[in-house]
This record gives sequence, structure tokens and C-alpha cells, in this order.
Amino acid sequence: MTAFDSGYMITGSLNEGAYNSSVLIMKISSEGEIIWSKQIGSGLDCVYGYSIRRTLDSCYVVCAKYSILYKILVVKINQNGDTLWTKTYTPGSYSVAKSIATTSDSCFILTGYTSVNQGTHWLLMKIDKAGNLLWSKQFGNPERTNIGSEVHQTKDNCYIIAGYRSISNGDSSVATLSKTDSIGNLLWTKYYSLPLSSSGKSLQETRDSGYILCGNSNGGSLIIKTNKDGDTLWTRVYMIEPDHWTSDAFDVIQSSDGNYLVTGYRVNSPPYSINGYLLQLDEEGNMNWIQHYSTTGQRDFNELRETNDSGFVMVGTSIAGSFDSIYVVKTDRNGLITGESHDIEEQEKHIQIYPTINNGNFSIESSSQIERIEIFDIFSKLVYSKSVNESFKKVEIRLSEISPGIYIVKITEKNRKQSSCKIIII
Repeated sequence: MTAFDSGYMITGSLNEGAYNSSVLIMKISSEGEIIWSKQIGSGLDCVYGYSIRRTLDSCYVVCAKYSILYKILVVKINQNGDTLWTKTYTPGSYSVAKSIATTSDSCFILTGYTSVNQGTHWLLMKIDKAGNLLWSKQFGNPERTNIGSEVHQTKDNCYIIAGYRSISNGDSSVATLSKTDSIGNLLWTKYYSLPLSSSGKSLQETRDSGYILCGNSNGGSLIIKTNKDGDTLWTRVYMIEPDHWTSDAFDVIQSSDGNYLVTGYRVNSPPYSINGYLLQLDEEGNMNWIQHYSTTGQRDFNELRETNDSGFVMVGTSIAGSFDSIYVVKTDRNGLITGESHDIEEQEKHIQIYPTINNGNFSIESSSQIERIEIFDIFSKLVYSKSVNESFKKVEIRLSEISPGIYIVKITEKNRKQSSCKIIII
């Protein structure tokens, strides 16, 4: 996100050991150099920053989650990164806010999901400028898993939510777009069913008062253009060539020239490297160009913004060698790199998982004794758990009945230090 004066604001997490990570908030210059960084929420919990936005009083607001306490955390900071207030919210037994936006009345709107009465519902929550809860709404089929990915206030002072809902067998999902009125009452929800599975990750209201939505469908990057009522005008699923195996789109914007920009990652065919990309489409969904940011290791992008010089900046993660890093790329208007920054080396990897792209069979190796292994799906649902009672520093995992997809592996060592890694099961 572009800072008020110059440079960019970034949020994420900084791993500090077993069951302990803090919200990381950084300001970097327009050249990618760190100006300052702050950590919030350090303690006996895993706290992850999801979204940062500018406020109408020239400050910043961040939404985050406590993954053990199952709470939503919202923090407001000034331009120097000093904390003005922090608030926590528990609208359900397990609640996550994945997106926050500033509203025209100086308040904030959040979306994500919450568990209520054994169902996982879309969550829409509004708080005032001091962080006091104004209202909270949950909706969605209680027999399905309903996830809100991103929310914006619309030109007619309503709210629009991108997300997805699981379908009957629980192994796949359908991309969704939902609109509510100004007090969170649901007006409509649209389901964009495509072959196998689809998901909505990000959206933006377009110049014609319609919407552009991105996500994933059947191993390709999904982009859907709708009118103001959510009816589909066109759909594109791009298999990001060359050497495409699978790809995902995590953010989409309409740039000042009217084109659409999409960013995410692609997984190449063997040896299965993961690289970020930037794709430009015209207003009819035709590809103008695509740029690949191919290097060794794993790199992906999850947020995209247009800059004041009509270029673009993308933020994501990089896993290469022994370190995890925040990865920032600044490009010109054609997606060509003008500079890149590996900003924060988060944690030395004394844990190795290989191969990270596999068929359910992989190895975990540590420099110290492994105590417990847990695997979670993209809905944060625990799908595998194993306690290791022997003095093993290497464990073989064999998952015979698990669906293809992206999973997070969490490893707890005997010294209570905890690490995590993303894997892709094919």
C-alpha cells in the first residue's frame, strides 16, 4: 500500500519461536529501503497481519488474527508506526478477519469468517474510528464453509465482498461475490461455478460501477468481470505459460489507463519452481502482456498497487536457501523491474521439508528433536496431526487420502520452537 508521504506500507508476521509470532508493520522507501519496522502482539500466540489501509485522518489501520486465541486484532498506528489503539473481537468461537477497508464516514469495515454453532460463516463487521464495534453480521449456508477474502465500500455506500464457499463434498469450492447494504444486510450473493473448483481472492469496483474479481479455477488464474448486479460479463482462466503446472491470482486492480492488472504465482512443470507474475488485460479481458519474475526458490505475490509514476509495486514472500523473506518488486508501467528488495529475513530455516511440491509423501528434517506435526488446509482446518515420541530429527509423512491443493505444515520441536512451511500436493 502506498504511504502518505512516499514509499510503501507492508504488514505480515515475524516468527519468534514456538507458538509465538508478532504482527510485522514496515515502511519502506520508494527505492525499497527500510525506513522503520514495528512488531505488535508478541507473546504466547501466533499473530498474523493480513491487511493494512490508510485512514481518513492520515494514519494506518491493520487487521490481524490470533491463531491460538481465535480472536480478531485491529491496530491503529500513526505515520511513525506508534500504536494509537488496539482492539480485539470475538464474534464467534473462531474468527478471522482477512481484509479491512476505510469507509467514507471514517469508520472501518472488515470481512473474513467466523465459526458459529459449528458452521463457518462469512463475517462482515463494522467498527468506528476508535475501534468500537458498531455491528457484526454473519451469513452463508451453515452446512458449508464460507470465507470472505476482501471487502470494499461501493460508490453507492454499500459493501461488496469477494470470497468462496465449499461445495457438498468439502474438497472444492465456488467463487462468490456478495453485496450488502450500508448496515450489513445481505442484498445478493452470486456463485461463479466453473469446472471442478473456483475461489475468489480479491476484487475492485470498476469505472463502470461493475466489479473485477480474481482467484483460482481448476489450476488456472481466474478473472471475472461483472456488472453492478454481479452478473458475469466475461470470464477468463489463464494457464500462466510457459511450463505451466498450476497458478493462482491473489490481487487485481483497474489501473489509471483502464486496463486490469493481476498478480499471483505460478508453479512450473518439473522441477516445480514457484514464481510470481504480473498480467495486464484490456477491458474485455484480452491479455496485453505478462511478466514473469523467475528466480531460484519460491516466490509469490499477494498484493498489488499502482504507483504515482504509473508503475506497479507487488508484495509477497520469498523462500530461498535458509531464510524466509518479505519480497517487494517495483516495476514500470510495462511490468519491467526497476528495483527489488528482500526486506526482512524472518527466520533461519533449521527445518527442511522436501519436496515442497509432492503427491502426499514428503520428509521433514530438523536440527533438533521433532515433537509434533500438524497440517492445515486453506480453510485453517486441521487435516493431519502426529505426535513424535521418539528422538527423531527426521520424519517421513505419508498422506494416502488427501485432496490436491495448498497446505501449511506446522512443526513443533522438543524445545517448543515452532516453524511452518507451505506445501503443494498434486
